[in-house]
Amino acid sequence: MTWNGCTLFYDLLAELRAERPALRIANQLFNHAGGWIEHCVPRVVAGVDLFVAVNSRIARPLRRGGAPGA
Repeated sequence: MTWNGCTLFYDLLAELRAERPALRIANQLFNHAGGWIEHCVPRVVAGVDLFVAVNSRIARPLRRGGAPGA
């Protein structure tokens, strides 16, 4: 769990994965235009197990960023 607005989580995702390979990471986004969605890049998509989009305005940019089943 990360606090809202903590983008450091995304910067450290690879290291977190390496340290705790059994950890499962789910990412739920609420804003389609700013905030965490700006960090939906291939490196992050590869490190997250599940993306949750609360509406289609959020799901579209997630899918464009490569998030499966957003």
